[in-house]
Amino acid sequence: MNAQASNHEGGGQATEAIRTRLTNEEFLRRRQLQQFTNRDAERRALAAAVKPDSQTRLLHLTGIAGIGKSTVLTAGEDYCRRHGIVYARVNLGGQRTPETILAELFEQLAATDSALPGGQTFANGSFARELARLRSVRSLVQSTESASQDTRVMAAGSYAPVRQGESAVVAERVLAEVAEIVGRGDAEFLFNPGEALTHALIEDVEAWHRGDSRVCLFFDQYEQAGTSVDEWIRNSLFPGLSSALLVFGGRGQLAPGWTRWRSMTQEIAIEPLSNGDMSLLMEKAAVRDSAIVRRIMELAAGLPLAAGIAVDLLNETGGKLELGRVQGREVVKQLVDLFLADVPQDLVTWVQRAAIVRSFNEDTLLQMATDPGFDPTPVFEHLARLSITQLHARGLAIHDAVRAFLNQDLQVRAPTRYANLHHRAYQYYSLLLGKGPSAEDQRELQIEQLYHQIRYDPDAGLVAIRELIESTTLLSQLELSEAVLSLATEATWSEAQSLWVRYMDALVRQQRNTDNRGSAQILDEILTDPRCTDPDLRVRAAAYLAMNTWYLGDFQKALHWAAVAIDNAQRVERATGFEHIAVEAKALTQDRMGQFAEAVDTQQRLLESARATGDKVAEAWGLNNLGYLKWHTGDWQEAVGHLSESRNTFEELRHPYGATYPQCHLALVHIACGQPDEARDLLQTTLELCRERGNREIEAKCLQNLSDYWLAVGDPRQAEAAALEALGISRDLDLPFYECDTLRRLGEARLRFDAAQAHADFTAGSDLAAGMHAHYTLLRCRLGQAQAELAGGSVSPELRAALLDAARDDRQGYGELRSRVAVFTGRLCLADGDAGAADLFVEALHAASTCNAVALERCAEAIIACCADAGRPDLADDVRGRWTGALTVPTTVSAVELAQARIGDLRPCLAPEVMLERMRRTSR
Repeated sequence: MNAQASNHEGGGQATEAIRTRLTNEEFLRRRQLQQFTNRDAERRALAAAVKPDSQTRLLHLTGIAGIGKSTVLTAGEDYCRRHGIVYARVNLGGQRTPETILAELFEQLAATDSALPGGQTFANGSFARELARLRSVRSLVQSTESASQDTRVMAAGSYAPVRQGESAVVAERVLAEVAEIVGRGDAEFLFNPGEALTHALIEDVEAWHRGDSRVCLFFDQYEQAGTSVDEWIRNSLFPGLSSALLVFGGRGQLAPGWTRWRSMTQEIAIEPLSNGDMSLLMEKAAVRDSAIVRRIMELAAGLPLAAGIAVDLLNETGGKLELGRVQGREVVKQLVDLFLADVPQDLVTWVQRAAIVRSFNEDTLLQMATDPGFDPTPVFEHLARLSITQLHARGLAIHDAVRAFLNQDLQVRAPTRYANLHHRAYQYYSLLLGKGPSAEDQRELQIEQLYHQIRYDPDAGLVAIRELIESTTLLSQLELSEAVLSLATEATWSEAQSLWVRYMDALVRQQRNTDNRGSAQILDEILTDPRCTDPDLRVRAAAYLAMNTWYLGDFQKALHWAAVAIDNAQRVERATGFEHIAVEAKALTQDRMGQFAEAVDTQQRLLESARATGDKVAEAWGLNNLGYLKWHTGDWQEAVGHLSESRNTFEELRHPYGATYPQCHLALVHIACGQPDEARDLLQTTLELCRERGNREIEAKCLQNLSDYWLAVGDPRQAEAAALEALGISRDLDLPFYECDTLRRLGEARLRFDAAQAHADFTAGSDLAAGMHAHYTLLRCRLGQAQAELAGGSVSPELRAALLDAARDDRQGYGELRSRVAVFTGRLCLADGDAGAADLFVEALHAASTCNAVALERCAEAIIACCADAGRPDLADDVRGRWTGALTVPTTVSAVELAQARIGDLRPCLAPEVMLERMRRTSR
């Protein structure tokens, strides 16, 4: 094989010409079509499915490696081209994301110049406009003088700069800065444009639909689509393309989620070629020796790839084909071994070099060469003639099954040379990135760069991947995170490194609450593994596990792992961010367990730390959490102050979704203070934003609070509907505490019209709360159970005793709830003629006085109503005298005012309208 040329410049000119001819014209396609023999079933299926009246919307071609799936897809493209059908094809190998897939589909569709309605084409349709908008936002950020270098880099389409322990912080800072420049909506669009681009491509494809044909989209190597890409195609792209045909080629079965589209799916298992077809294939390859044909057919057993390699061996060895050494199973691997042993060494060298990269063109070969004056043209042409090479969007690629065997062999035989070749490939992609590619190309080039880095410098590559996943996790870039993670899971690591890879897997799983339980299991296994001694890994894993177990309602474990993370953070540099996660998880867990005083103290310390380090985003979250805690403890004025400050801080940062949390919590205070209109406006705005951003966790919380709103305005059926929707999301996301709290709300709604069902809801909520040690929520559910039982006749002695104990429990922060429990149990005592009712009513007033004026007012009103219903107005006076004389707890009004007031005249004394107006002004 003549791989050298004397004139490098002349070879460079030839390079451009041959690249155009070989990759963009018909040479390679025709060579691949020569390998297409018969396949009548596949031909007929495609011809029928592409008709506009066909019920088939998905044609899935499945088969083992080397069976000819890619060749069938190429034949499908050829059919579309000959019949004037618009088509496009993408290969899903190599860590693709929705954005890169959409960009490649658009590029091919735009090249067709097919007319859309209104005189448009794919080149200037909806997708083109959205792409122009994306590029405009990028340009605006990059041209802003005040933008930091990190922000400019990420806005250009690059990942966050890798700075060990700081990438997540950098990403959050960049997110806030971009939002400040272009606004919250465009910032989210810049970092997660997939949804808008998907809708735009669907709009263009659907607009093209003709009466006589449909757009056909081919997806090769579908088995390599990651989980999130498969879900995106299944749940977003495919449902919208009602008039298009999608054709998948893959090795395995489709994911179970595709079963709902079974009626529109046709699956064809590609079978091995018959002897007759194999004989025809040999004839096309000019192999005419009947003995050799029989031997190849015997070995290949109908597998086109195996037959192709055997033909390559025959051609490259001058007709000397020693197939006697190929025995038993793994025929393709044995043929590759034979190829490496028998063909000329210079061809072996170039096949190995071409196999190092996942696609190649002449520029790639030039970078991999070691000799000065090398001309890649003859090498490229020679490789193009081999059966093991396939078409690729960037040129050619060695068949992935063959690549795997070649790389395994080289890594074992010559590990130093293997690493050096990957280093040269890394340098090649660095050169391409240095030329300022488009943002769409940049991420794919970075993926390739990482692919090679982890193979020549595993330690540095692992750090790079870890930091990138932590930053993409923060930006909720799930598909991109999964793509980067798959680079790590495909590589070989030491035992210590493999723990880091598992940690990254856990991070990706917990994004958007997609698989908190799976994430928690992995993190728990890491932390309990005796090999996990690295404090850096322990602090990160423990911090995220604390947060995961909080989501899962395993509060004892959440407190344990938060303590582990906080302890390890003292021994690790740049661990402040992970320590903050752990402290936040601790505070939130204490809140869920009803340990309000401890939770407030923990959250205060976290807020002080965030302010001391200048972390405005952490400060905004801290204010939100503290405000929510103050809501629980009844300190509603403080709650409004903290939540308003949190919302204002998030808005100053232009945080894409952060402001939804304090807004949702502010709505609770508005509902409690009799401001339903304000609550409704906040919740509707927040709910729309959550649904737009795909934040299902806070969407469930919004729906819970909407249930409270509908109940407050007297519409229990609407309250029930909102609670049921929230319950569905809580169960989908596997969030037990959310489920428990939603069951309690469902019971409160149904208590108005179906006491028996309400009792079942409260009981289910109580069981969940008891299992989680969520004391405060358990008490609320038990109060609901008792109310439902009373509506049916009487309250069970066990439940009554539990509520009596709770009414006398003076734990800090339970004032408002304890006052309601005390009034309810006092009512029971009054109905039984029990003299203990007065004591319970006084206890209720004491509890309410620790909270706020509204709670105290409502407690007094409830007591008055109980006394009036029982015909005991004298009891009200007795309660008033005993309570005002023993007042020791500070309240939101003066003790003198309370002492002078009769119990029936508390409303004007407490002047709630003054407090509510102050709250209204604060929350604006």
